[in-house]
Amino acid sequence: QLKEEEKHVQIKQNNKEFEDKYKDSVNVFQQPKKETNEILVELANYEKEDINLEERKKHTIFKQKKVTITTFTDRYRFYELENIFRDSRKRT
Repeated sequence: QLKEEEKHVQIKQNNKEFEDKYKDSVNVFQQPKKETNEILVELANYEKEDINLEERKKHTIFKQKKVTITTFTDRYRFYELENIFRDSRKRT
């Protein structure tokens, strides 16, 4: 009877040691996991910022093209009006 109780106590003690080791090993892996999650959040923020910058770049390029077209159109109109003005002066 006594030996059985001693075995039981020993088994409980071994179980406790294994549980403690398990908890320690889990804690060891929790820190890198936490750091990895923080890095992933930071990466997601950078990706959002990159997408935002790409959209702004596209918008800016579109506006630049529009301004360029407007500038050429205005120049054409200016030269056209200048020619009309010259022609009208020659006629008089």
